[in-house]
Amino acid sequence: DLNINEFKKIFKNNFSRENISIKEFFLLVNYSYHLLTFQNINENSLLIYHSHSFGETEHFLRLFPESSLLITIRDPRDNLKSSLINTSKFKSSPILNDFFFRKITRIHNDALFFKNYFKQKKHFIKLETANSIYNKRKLCRFLNIKFDKKIMIATYGKNSFYSGDIYSDKSQPSGEYSLKRNQWLNYFFCYEKIMLNYLFNHFSRFGYRFYKINLFNKILFSFLSFLPFAFEFMSFRYIKNFKI
Repeated sequence: DLNINEFKKIFKNNFSRENISIKEFFLLVNYSYHLLTFQNINENSLLIYHSHSFGETEHFLRLFPESSLLITIRDPRDNLKSSLINTSKFKSSPILNDFFFRKITRIHNDALFFKNYFKQKKHFIKLETANSIYNKRKLCRFLNIKFDKKIMIATYGKNSFYSGDIYSDKSQPSGEYSLKRNQWLNYFFCYEKIMLNYLFNHFSRFGYRFYKINLFNKILFSFLSFLPFAFEFMSFRYIKNFKI
């Protein structure tokens, strides 16, 4: 385990000014980590930042415009289903419809952002196949590192990695994406699948299967859009039972 107090000491000793920019903070955190773990910073030119949204990604690219962008994508219907189940299970406060709207909007807008990079020299990895040897080798070439079978197991500090966040029921022994927990076909109703097919159709460019949009689909969607999703009824029940 890392000594947090020693990390803070190293950080403060290498930066004495009162104010610090976001870019300086990011670089200094990485520099302090290398000193703490006795690594030669000159031998490590790879800095990794995990962005959770296109807004964060745009901001990071403004700070480091020469960055190489590695984008992991996931079937948007699985993404939505996973968010609905896990967030509903662990979120302490009542979930209202604005939460569902933000989830759907975010997934929709992420794909529009990714589209701008799809034909550029950016790299995409589908979460469903990320743990295949082929994709791990491809990732190693992208990072310019040597492939090793140990890469098939997620580790941090030489120990098997498990984030332990509230959205994880249990760790995966190899750190891979579990298809068994994300079967959207058995979760959404038929009319919901039609609506999601329309909303997330632009994900088809990434190899996900969607029916093509035609005039009939557009007309059908305009009628179905007046129907609430099943998960919206949770909000309706909360509002109905709410007492002032």
